[in-house]
Amino acid sequence: MSTATHQTQSSNINRYPELKLSWSGDYESLKLFVDSELNFEGTWSSIGGEKKLFKSKNVDIHWWAKKKFLRIEGKQASEVKRSILMLILHDIGSDDHNIRSSHNMCKCPEVSSDIEGVKLDVIILESTVKQQANTLVSLQETLAKLEASTTDAKSIPLDQLSKSPSQ
Repeated sequence: MSTATHQTQSSNINRYPELKLSWSGDYESLKLFVDSELNFEGTWSSIGGEKKLFKSKNVDIHWWAKKKFLRIEGKQASEVKRSILMLILHDIGSDDHNIRSSHNMCKCPEVSSDIEGVKLDVIILESTVKQQANTLVSLQETLAKLEASTTDAKSIPLDQLSKSPSQ
């Protein structure tokens, strides 16, 4: 990925500061997620009761247990956010009709039904495009036949056209 593309994608993620991430699972499932899905090495600590902190070389992940709020900071914050969003999108695109994660990130069946509606629209549009393509091919064949018959008619001398077939 080029630096320009990377910077554009990073700025797109940071364009909406009011967009917040949350973790609805428990502390242990968050630790498992960070370790297995994000593949970060670091240390976890409890900072005063409900606040948990994951600290690695290039990213800090703060989580408040009661509010279920995540704050991601550091040099790789945008990459971590992008990874989380890609995992969510992957779950949405899966064959399972509910948005589910083994880590309880999101459960939104209404989004799933919206996606199914979009899929149906795409199938209908594909069918329409195929029908129109077939119609276009048929029209092109008819046009080619007409052009061929016109060419044949032009090759008949004019004096033969004026004579009746019985003569």
